[in-house]
Amino acid sequence: MRTKLLSVVVLVFIAGCVGPEAEKLAICTGRATLQDSLASLDSNTAQIKPFRANGQCFATYNEDGKKHKEEFSFKLWFNPPNELRFFGDVAFNARGLDIGCNETEFWFAAKPKELGNSFWWGKWSEQKNTFAGFGSKMLLDSLCKITIANPQDWSLSNEGPFDILSEQSQGKIVKKFYIYCCDYRIRKIEYFNEGNVSAVLEMRDYRKIFDGSLFPSELMLRDFNYEGKESLIRIVFGTVKGYGYTSQKRTAYFERPTDLNGFEHIYRAANGGLNEKQK
Repeated sequence: MRTKLLSVVVLVFIAGCVGPEAEKLAICTGRATLQDSLASLDSNTAQIKPFRANGQCFATYNEDGKKHKEEFSFKLWFNPPNELRFFGDVAFNARGLDIGCNETEFWFAAKPKELGNSFWWGKWSEQKNTFAGFGSKMLLDSLCKITIANPQDWSLSNEGPFDILSEQSQGKIVKKFYIYCCDYRIRKIEYFNEGNVSAVLEMRDYRKIFDGSLFPSELMLRDFNYEGKESLIRIVFGTVKGYGYTSQKRTAYFERPTDLNGFEHIYRAANGGLNEKQK
């Protein structure tokens, strides 16, 4: 597992091989107001039941002028609206990547030495709007979990088959959600850095899952931050099954790990930056 893969994965999970061609979308009438749009999204989000899933991740990136590809399996647990855990099987470690969050905190751990042997964590309340919250925030975004603290920073527009929800911070666009008007599912999210698109996350091939709700079977992320080269990660879901989370299971899956022995680097994320804890 190459060290550059960590850069790709961290970039992906801070802000999903090229996927299938974009589908042709019909034109439907969008929502009239921001409030109507948010109400429709909240209704769709409310339909999602607790589940567990597995699948494969495919990464494509450039290193030393050459294109490289990596593949690893993953497991995902989700208890709506904001408890999530992701394990990536990398470098012969089933939990080589450990990404998670709950209502108050999030974390990102890369255990193998090949991936930097580091642990990042932070509190949601201490992050700036431009901070994507590592992997957990992007995964929550892909599941239609949109949190709006300041409605005055958001606006609604329409472009072709999409309603577009835009978030601003200090007068600059930081995020755009493209919502397909016919089923009102999010199909694309653009993340901005200083006014420029830095990453694009697409939700593809929606299908009905165990509870009858629509669920994206693929996530594909294009990142444009590293050396001006595009990196890609494609997440392909295999099985998605309903799962009941007892209090014991919630503690096991969704509480931030506190035993950090063995990690070479430990970082605390706050106000858009990272501070390393001294051992």
